[in-house]
Amino acid sequence: RYRRLLELSSALPSRTRHIVAADKVEVLRKELADNRATLAHYDEAAVALERNRRDLDVADVLGKMIGLEPDNPVFHARRAETLCRLGRVDEALPVFRSAAAVLTELERPSDVLRVLERILHFRADVEDSRVAARLYLERGAEQDPMRALAKLQPCIAADPEDLDALLLLARAFDAMK
Repeated sequence: RYRRLLELSSALPSRTRHIVAADKVEVLRKELADNRATLAHYDEAAVALERNRRDLDVADVLGKMIGLEPDNPVFHARRAETLCRLGRVDEALPVFRSAAAVLTELERPSDVLRVLERILHFRADVEDSRVAARLYLERGAEQDPMRALAKLQPCIAADPEDLDALLLLARAFDAMK
């Protein structure tokens, strides 16, 4: 791409402007390569620390990795699991939710469900339960209506007049027919 950009810039009338653009592309490519190299080093360190059961240090390294690449759901999930091993579930839940948000943006609903199941394993939250139920109903596998029904129980228990939960409940019963 860079070579092609240089070729185009020499053929275009405002050559200076395009050469500046080509230089900026080259700088971005170098920054990206440096970023990837840094992430690779951090990942190696995190794996080594995990092997040595130094979870506190692993959580710190994974936090740095998230800072460099916040849209990588794997880093969020790994950090959340590490925090859970440390017994810091209250800190882990927002990190799990960040992973779920990134996976939602990437349109990976089955992976979002896995993350939500981990969250609900630690704490039954009404909003997380409602989202999980909706995703199960959208996925529509054979057992998914029953799974959705199970996820809706805390929602109905918390607020029997929650219209969103009641609508999902009706969809779950319809899907079971």
